[in-house]
Amino acid sequence: MPKVTVQEVKDAGFRAEQFGTPASFDLYLETIIADAGTWSSDQVGAAVYAATTSGIGLLRLRRAELCFVKAQLWRNRMAFLDGNAQSSLEGNASAANERKTYEQHAADADLCADYWLLQFTTNGNAPAAGSGAVMGHITTGPFAGVGSCR
Repeated sequence: MPKVTVQEVKDAGFRAEQFGTPASFDLYLETIIADAGTWSSDQVGAAVYAATTSGIGLLRLRRAELCFVKAQLWRNRMAFLDGNAQSSLEGNASAANERKTYEQHAADADLCADYWLLQFTTNGNAPAAGSGAVMGHITTGPFAGVGSCR
């Protein structure tokens, strides 16, 4: 059973209109979420995956799966726009730039998924090693960097 939910994906800002308004957006998302669950389960092992039901380990798996889903949705968004006859006929730089942006978002989401999966496989339910000191900085954009994945 996947760790991420349809509502979490919707909360990340994805809407049915971005993909041509599928008949059932929830079912559309559930299919991609199932793939994310299969991916992360395969990466960590089915027994470990099934046993992770709480704590920081669950949070790490959930974030990895959410990033996996985001990557696929950005690719699906590119495919939807590529199939749009009007934008195909326009042939302007704006459409090409928009596609490159989606492509970069997908690549960043892949890195984010790998980051959170690495955090899980390295630390499991244990907190990440460190001094206990906390530092922070503000960044903008949906994928400001691998260290700031969400």
